[in-house]
Amino acid sequence: MTHPKEKVEVAIQMLKAQGHVVETQLLGNKGTWFDVDHRMRVSWEEMQNLADGVYSLTELEELFIQRRLENTSPDELAEGIINEWGAFAQVGHAKDLTTDFKELAERAFTYRSATQLLDNQRRNFELIAEHTGQPISDALLEEPSARERTAREEFLRAYKDYLNKKRLLSAEN
Repeated sequence: MTHPKEKVEVAIQMLKAQGHVVETQLLGNKGTWFDVDHRMRVSWEEMQNLADGVYSLTELEELFIQRRLENTSPDELAEGIINEWGAFAQVGHAKDLTTDFKELAERAFTYRSATQLLDNQRRNFELIAEHTGQPISDALLEEPSARERTAREEFLRAYKDYLNKKRLLSAEN
């Protein structure tokens, strides 16, 4: 089995035989990707590696998590979590969310608030400097910058932990 398309077909069949849902997605200039269980995206090359035994599904899930963290800004990740929480809250089902997701949403809100506070203070200092003609010391932004950085790191750590817990739970089922 040396043809890449054959390898991908073998990987798809293998995953389906294990009870996974696999859907092919054509993403324009990003090529063909595969959505596995409506929770992770796997590349064409990764599917070939799965067929060859280079990766296990668990290793692919770890790659997915790492890729997601590397290729998506913390702002986009937080916005996605906040929007998901908001969708549940809007229809009156926020109480049905898991404790893990609620904690993650809280971290996302904290990060977003810290980012907005830093942005507001930066804009205010720029306006003051423009109005007075006097430069404003960067030291004035040290505290809000440190709060934003801490909130971002805590959110990203919580996001990674949340995805890992989800992965482990789905592996048990």
